[in-house]
Amino acid sequence: AQKLKNDPRVFDVELNPKLRDDIEIGGRAKQSGNFNKTTATSGDNVNWGLRRMSALSNPYLSNGTVTGNYTHTLTGDGVDVVIMDSGIQADHPEFQDYNGNSRVQQIDWFTESGISGTMPANHYSDTNGHGTHCAGTVAGLQYGWAKNANIYSQRILDNAAVMNIFDAYDTLLGWHNAKTNGRPTVVNMSYG
Repeated sequence: AQKLKNDPRVFDVELNPKLRDDIEIGGRAKQSGNFNKTTATSGDNVNWGLRRMSALSNPYLSNGTVTGNYTHTLTGDGVDVVIMDSGIQADHPEFQDYNGNSRVQQIDWFTESGISGTMPANHYSDTNGHGTHCAGTVAGLQYGWAKNANIYSQRILDNAAVMNIFDAYDTLLGWHNAKTNGRPTVVNMSYG
C-alpha cells in the first residue's frame, strides 16, 4: 500500500479513513431507513454501513439495532467510479440518476484509452452478481455512498467474455490520463 501511495501516478491511498468534523462541503442530506444489522437475506434493511460511516463511534447496540439516519454531505457528483470485477447489470434501477437515466457509461476501453485492442463480446453484463453488488455499495442511488457518480465497468472475472487483467489496467490508466473533464477516477477492486 505504501508503494502504491508513493507512486506519482496515484493521487492518494487512504488506509485508515477517519471522519473529520472540521470539513464541511455543501449542505447536509439525510437518508432515513432501517439501518439495523441483520443476517436476513431479504427485508427492508438499508446498507447498515451507511449509518455506521456517519458516526464517530459505533452506534449499534449488541443486538444490532440502531437509531438515527445516514447524514452525508458528499454524493459523488463529478466523480467517475470504475468497478473492476465480474461486470455490472447496467439496467439495474440503483444505477439510474434522479431523473431515471442510467449512470452506467458503456465505453470501448481500448478506443477511449488510445490503446489497440478489441473489447470482448458481452463485456457489459454480470455473470454472477458480485460486480453489481459492489457497484450498488459504491454508487447505488438508494443504498450507495456516491449516489450521483458516473459508473464504469471493467469485467475481468468469470468467463471468456472478460478483459485481460493487464489490458484492464493499461486501458484504465490510458482512459484516465486522456480525460479532459478533470473528473477524478475512483477504482473498486474487491476480488481476491
